[in-house]
Amino acid sequence: MAYLTGTANSLQDLQNAFFAGLQSAGMGWSVDVGSGMASKGAINLFAEVVNLGTMNLSNVRIQNRNLIRFRVNDAPIAQAVGDMTDTPVAQSGPNYGIEFPCSWHLHVNTAPDEMYFFVGYNITDWQWFACGCSSAPGITGTGVWASGTKPVLPTGNTLNQSNSANFISQNFTISNTAGGQQYRSSGGLFWTTTFTNAGFSNVGNGNNVQASVFHSGMPVVDANHQINGWTDYVVGISAVSTHVSSQPNAWNAESLLIPIRVFENRPESKWSIVGELRHCRYFRIDNHAPTELIALGTDQWRVYPWFRKDLTNRNGGQNIFHTGTFGCALRV
Repeated sequence: MAYLTGTANSLQDLQNAFFAGLQSAGMGWSVDVGSGMASKGAINLFAEVVNLGTMNLSNVRIQNRNLIRFRVNDAPIAQAVGDMTDTPVAQSGPNYGIEFPCSWHLHVNTAPDEMYFFVGYNITDWQWFACGCSSAPGITGTGVWASGTKPVLPTGNTLNQSNSANFISQNFTISNTAGGQQYRSSGGLFWTTTFTNAGFSNVGNGNNVQASVFHSGMPVVDANHQINGWTDYVVGISAVSTHVSSQPNAWNAESLLIPIRVFENRPESKWSIVGELRHCRYFRIDNHAPTELIALGTDQWRVYPWFRKDLTNRNGGQNIFHTGTFGCALRV
């Protein structure tokens, strides 16, 4: 395993730091900085700085959105870190983007391959991208997965301007048991539990964009949620919601490091375990600061919020600009 950290002064600087860190981690990744590509095993990762342009609708304005778009293999959804404002705002409104200089934290792990990239800025705020390859037995796909703060389309530099529902909001929906919601930024890793009937059927227009995708290759309960072996019908939080809601415990105010198992919704009301993340845990951060280290036996884990810690509203909510005290711990 490898952990690297540093600072960046622009999105391009941040992308360069990401690839340089991945290359120096020594975990077997092949990196081509010039083409913005990295690969290992079944994972082929592309990253690029893009500008999604300025969008006008009914005399309101979507500000320029500059971001780093991460694309994994041929996934129908990409993930991004950068500007988060995609809802109509006044021309003079705030940008809600990454402020520079920012800090970055890269965790690269093996057995199985998992990579987590967290970006901290403005003292309180964080964005992230993660990808990996599941070692769960029985799946017929590659097992490659990806998730991140902001879901975006994998190609192009615009979104459909004909419907305001195509805007991916900067706000979050997250609770002890659920999160995600289409047109919303991701609540957390495999936290999405709200799915539309349309699935991927209209994703080319910017509709029905979810944050987490998984290449299981197996049929899901709704065929609209599967394309080329990829599905967004995968959930991690549902199986452990009771544990997440009960933390931290009242006896010593400590929080459990809760394992993340990824379940896929299958036909005939069945669920299959398609992944188990070895190097990331769900974690309530009420009594912990971002990047704090926790020792557990011979292992050390570093703490991050999913976006912004809020002790006053610790259990999250709908259409909010924080993620309560929900977060994660990453193996160092």
